[in-house]
Amino acid sequence: MSGPASKMEGGGIRPGRNAGFTMRHARRWTDIEDDEAGANRQTASLAALAVLLLIVVASLGIIHTLRYKATIEDCLLSGRTNCAEAVSLP
Repeated sequence: MSGPASKMEGGGIRPGRNAGFTMRHARRWTDIEDDEAGANRQTASLAALAVLLLIVVASLGIIHTLRYKATIEDCLLSGRTNCAEAVSLP
């Protein structure tokens, strides 16, 4: 017999041999891809945390400035003239 059937019968090509080799490497590649995906998720989470922290710090600065200006405005509305001296930044 000639053709693919004779090669399989004669033992020249075994169908399972190459599949096992590929699967071992596929598992390693999958593990590497999983590690990279985990690292990417961690990087994205840290970036989001940094942005959130920046927003919180900026918000606190704005709140502090608005409170100072509101205090000066209240002083001016009460009729005083030396509000800048009376209200100081902490």
